[in-house]
Amino acid sequence: SGSGSGSGSGVCHSDTKQAAAALYHPLEPRIAHSLTRYVLDRHRIVGLSLARLFEKGDLAIHSHLRALRSFFLMASGETAKHFQDSLFPLIAKRRWPQTQVLQGILRDALRVDRDCEATLESCLTVTAATAPSSVSNSMHGSCEPIDWIASIKFRCELPWPLSMVITAESLDEYAQVFRFLLMLHFAKWTLDRLSLSLVASARTGAGAGDEKNSGSSRIQAQIRIFHVFYTLRAKTHHIVGSLQDYMTGRAVHAVWRQFQAQMEELRETCDMPRLRDAHESYLREISHQMLLDLNSRAPIMPKIKALLAVSIQLRQISHKVVAAVSHERRQQQQQPQKVELVRMMEKLHRGVDDDTKFLIAVINQIVGHGVQLHLRELLLYFDFNRYFSKGSGSKTG
Repeated sequence: SGSGSGSGSGVCHSDTKQAAAALYHPLEPRIAHSLTRYVLDRHRIVGLSLARLFEKGDLAIHSHLRALRSFFLMASGETAKHFQDSLFPLIAKRRWPQTQVLQGILRDALRVDRDCEATLESCLTVTAATAPSSVSNSMHGSCEPIDWIASIKFRCELPWPLSMVITAESLDEYAQVFRFLLMLHFAKWTLDRLSLSLVASARTGAGAGDEKNSGSSRIQAQIRIFHVFYTLRAKTHHIVGSLQDYMTGRAVHAVWRQFQAQMEELRETCDMPRLRDAHESYLREISHQMLLDLNSRAPIMPKIKALLAVSIQLRQISHKVVAAVSHERRQQQQQPQKVELVRMMEKLHRGVDDDTKFLIAVINQIVGHGVQLHLRELLLYFDFNRYFSKGSGSKTG
């Protein structure tokens, strides 16, 4: 009887498992069908509640997005100018500000803009290297200020649920764009503030008593120095200025208008995942148009940084130009040194032409494949009179 009871219990257990399996499998679609609608309704209600929170108070998403754009994308001219006016004179003299000083510059700049002060002042911090990590004195090597700007890092601790939309990854993208724009602005700032008036006065002083000997080889050498210097500065200024105008005009303002239209639509639908996706897409498009995405950055960014480095090197060259033509030192200045200065600037000039032609060729190739058609505007900025396309870019006169 024991074996009989054992076998009987085994049959009963097997029957129970089969019965449970028969009951479970039909329940899967039933559970999914019955719960999906409930979960989606709860999700919509939570999304509506969060959207209402994002419309006002400390969590106002639109104020935070405007503030991030104003500072990181330099859309607010006053905020960007205040930050640059305080920072650029320091790094131009290789005086790298410590964290406390840099944080003070940041805080003062944020206070210029109402949205920035209200939303970012209490949660945004900045750090940078105490000195540039790498220094190269080669013609197309990186320069100390460019290296130092590349070391700037930001930390922004936004309260929940803002952090659901403005994620840590998106803040990294904002910082990457900021560093690139800051490099462009510093290069342009350096070119604008070259001591051209000092150079011009040195030229006047050198030639004041030598008008009767204006045909001499010494005077011709001075004229040659000035001609090459001014030509190199003008061409570099055009290239850097074109990059800056395109990046701030097309890549920042035009993309923002598209994002605003999406935000208005999402404000009505109150779809939080779509809001986060729209913000991430907005930042990707900015990086794409600024050539900061991985596909564009590899071939193009080294050339752009080389051109920015030339802008900074011109500041050092201007002092050599002054020394070469100044009235006080014209007797001591050896002719071979002047010739070497001209050769150095001509070599730099050829490098600028080669880098610019390379950029134009790569961008033409990208546009020719039917992608990133917006880059046609950058080509127009660069080569509006087909100066480089005609192959005349390497001439220095």
